[in-house]
Amino acid sequence: MAASNPGRRPGNPGSLRPYTASVTYSFASHQGRAVLTLQVAHPGRFLVEPSGAPAVPGGSDLAFGSSIAGRIVGTVLPSIGLIFLGIIGAVAVGIIRITRVRRARAQGLLTGAVSAHSLSIGA
Repeated sequence: MAASNPGRRPGNPGSLRPYTASVTYSFASHQGRAVLTLQVAHPGRFLVEPSGAPAVPGGSDLAFGSSIAGRIVGTVLPSIGLIFLGIIGAVAVGIIRITRVRRARAQGLLTGAVSAHSLSIGA
């Protein structure tokens, strides 16, 4: 497979290199995997010519676009952080609640029966 920049700017747009990670996707009825990567040095139109790909099944398509790996990491890491903050917050609220209940029981303010002291209004 080769990429060229016909008639736009002189020079090679970059070389196709094997994709270093194993990235697959499945969206609705479309499935695929990243095979090659190309770093484009400047905007423009490019011609990509596939050649000599006998291992590719018939009906295969080429798909172009920016890498989604960075967007996935940018979504997953903050989500994990928020989950941990939620867990820490729930533990903190639980500790505060348990401490207040124990303190109230120790002071005799919290019993099984309602006392006249706890029902008094004003004073």
